[in-house]
Amino acid sequence: MSMKHAQTALSLAQSTGNNGRQSDLFRHFAFVKFRIGDYTAGQVYAKEAHRLARITGYLQKEKLGIHKGLQFMGDIFLQENDEVTAISLFMLALQGFTLMDVHCSRAECMVRLGDISEKNGDLLSALELWEMARPLFERSSQTKQIQAIDERMSRVNKDVKEQHLKNLAHLVELSVPAGRMDEEDEEDSEIELELDEAEVERVML
Repeated sequence: MSMKHAQTALSLAQSTGNNGRQSDLFRHFAFVKFRIGDYTAGQVYAKEAHRLARITGYLQKEKLGIHKGLQFMGDIFLQENDEVTAISLFMLALQGFTLMDVHCSRAECMVRLGDISEKNGDLLSALELWEMARPLFERSSQTKQIQAIDERMSRVNKDVKEQHLKNLAHLVELSVPAGRMDEEDEEDSEIELELDEAEVERVML
C-alpha cells in the first residue's frame, strides 16, 4: 500500500471511528518510517498503534504483531549489512517481547544481537547475549536453537581463551623490568667476550 493510499484509508478510519483499522495503518506507517531510517517518526507511529490497540481491547495481539514486524525488519536490514539499523530494530523488538514475556522471540533477538557483536569482535558481549538466550529457548522447547547456541558458545569460548592467553603472554613481557633486561643483555655480551678471548688464546698456542 502506498503512503498516499494509506493516508486516505487512515482519514476514512478516523472519520468512522474504526480504531482497529487506524492501529493497523499506524503500524504500517511505523514500518515504512523504520525502513527509510526515520526512527523518530517510526517510534511515534508505533506508539500510536499501541494506544489505539489498547482502546480496541486487542493490545496483546497488536503489540505482538508490531514487534514481530520490527524483528522481521531487523532481519532485512541485517541481510543488507546495515547493522546500525538492524540493532535499533532488534532492541525495540526485544523490549516489547520482554514486556510481553514472549520467550522464544526474546531469545531470537538476543541471538541476532550476539551474532552482530561477534562479527564486530566483541566476543564477551556475544557470549553474554547467547547465555541469556539459551534458557529462554529451553523454556519454549526449541532444541535446534539450543544446539545452535551451544555451537556458537563453544567456538567463541575457544577464541576468547586463545586471546586471553595471548594477552597474558604480552603482559608477562611488559612486566619484565627494563633494567633486568639490560643486565641480561650485558651478561650475554660478557659471556660472548670471554668465549672470544678463549678462542684467541687457543689459536695463539
